[in-house]
Order: sequence, then structure tokens, then C-alpha cells
Amino acid sequence: MARLRVIPLMLYSPATNLLIRPMTLTYDIFKLAGNGERVWLETAETLDAAMARAHSLRENFPGEYLLVSQGTGKQIRLSAAGGIHRS
Repeated sequence: MARLRVIPLMLYSPATNLLIRPMTLTYDIFKLAGNGERVWLETAETLDAAMARAHSLRENFPGEYLLVSQGTGKQIRLSAAGGIHRS
């Protein structure tokens, strides 16, 4: 029998007497304009989803894309030639 995993929607903090939401790590997807400026496109729930979406966008709109983790600030740059650079 499979175990069920409970994922709470809200957590109660007795120290502050507040209900808080757990942070979800989402990724912002940007297209890099010719002048290097970031143009925000959308947000993806997972890194895999962000990578897949950026690759899909690149097929129709060639260029460089940037994925930024909202949780950690780490960035992944997808070059126009298909390279991946992490920072």
C-alpha cells in the first residue's frame, strides 16, 4: 500500500500567532533583449518546467533566455547557440 504524503497549505506559528504559507521555489523566465535588458515572460513552478518552457520559446523566438530562482536567486542562462551557463 502506498504512503500518502501530507503537504500543508498553511502553517501555524505559535511564536507569532500567525498563519504562514510555505515558500514555493518558482522560477522566473526572462528573454534577454539585444541591449542585455531582461524582459520578464512568465513564472514556472519547477526548474524542469522552466527549462522546457524556455526551450520551447527559443524555438519560436530565437535568442538568449534567463531563468532565475525566486528562492535562491541563482541564475541559468540559455544562450542563443544552445549552451547553458549557471551562476
